[in-house]
Order: sequence, then structure tokens, then C-alpha cells
Amino acid sequence: MEKINLFLKKYLKLVDSGKIFSNPVKPIYLIIGWLHLLLPLFVIKVAYDTFSNDYYGGFKDLRHAFGDHDVVIGIVLIALLAVASLAAYLAIRFWTDRANRLDVLIKPNNEFSVLPIIVTLVRNLGEGMALVMAIVGVGISVIVGMGLLCVAITESEYFSQIFKVSMSVLFGGTILTVISSYLTLVSYRFVSELIGLLVSIASNVSRIAHK
Repeated sequence: MEKINLFLKKYLKLVDSGKIFSNPVKPIYLIIGWLHLLLPLFVIKVAYDTFSNDYYGGFKDLRHAFGDHDVVIGIVLIALLAVASLAAYLAIRFWTDRANRLDVLIKPNNEFSVLPIIVTLVRNLGEGMALVMAIVGVGISVIVGMGLLCVAITESEYFSQIFKVSMSVLFGGTILTVISSYLTLVSYRFVSELIGLLVSIASNVSRIAHK
């Protein structure tokens, strides 16, 4: 009987502290972070397929613009791998940091324990996605744009056409990436703050009702 009471006491302590809700979320944060190790493999796979001679997908014009400049293509692939690796490293650091700070959000004896975790998860998803999108997107735009610029310099006959493509990729891709990353950040933040507002209203109503 004493062991049963001790078990119940520990269980109630976990529930009241909110750790019974936050502890299972920590591994999820870490899993999300470490899954970004697949990002460099994904980026290099897509880039390699794009630059392969038998590729006829949506980027065939880009492949045609690079022509037979295998050295430039090789440098571009290495640079893309480096950028994707940097994005993966920062994403892992980001999610690890957020997992370690999760306990700060949970207040003992708080009536609402799950909703703050959801609010934080939604916000962190937006921040993490925006971070990766910005690094990878800008990196791809700059690297591919500069690669095309190098090709344009060596290809005097088609300099004008390739130069226009390189500038559109360099500046257009960068601007679109920054805008999309920012909109992603704002959208997720808006949803998380909307949920947080509902939590705050519910807390105030509950507090008034108990007076």
C-alpha cells in the first residue's frame, strides 16, 4: 500500500509540474533537429540530378545554361553541399536549444500545461523552417547565380543570355527566398500567438470565475 501511495504521489507531482507533458515533447524536438542531417543528402541529390546530362525536369534550361563546364558544376555541387551542411548544423543547434528551454514554459500548478507546449511548438516550427529556407534558398541562389556568371564570362558567344539568367537566379532567387522565409516566420508566429491569446483569455476567465 505504501508503494502504491508513493507511486501516486510521484504521478501527481509530474502532472502538477507539467513535466508529464513537456518531457515527451523533448525527444520530438531532438528528432526534428537530427532529421536535418538528411538535408545535405537531399540537396546534393536534387542538384546532381539537375546537372546530369539525362535530366529533363523543370530545371533543364538551367542545365543547358551550364553546358559542358564540368569544373564549374563540380564547384557548385561542393558549395551547395557546404551550404546544406551549414543549414543542417544550425537547425540541429536550434532544435536542441529549444528542447533545453522547454521547461521554462511550464509553470507548476498551472491550469493550462498542454496549450503552452503547442504554442511553442508551432512558433518553433516556423522559426526553424524560416532559418533553413533562408540559408538553403539564399545559398542556392547565390551559388548557382555566381556559377552561371562564371560560365557567361567564358562563353562570349552566349554571354548576354547566360548573364541574364545568372542575374535572375542571383537576385530573383534571393529576394523570393527572403520574402518566403519571412512570410513563413510571420505566419507561424501569428498562429502561435493566436493560440496563446486564447490561452490567456481562458486563464483570465478562469481566474475571475474563481474569485
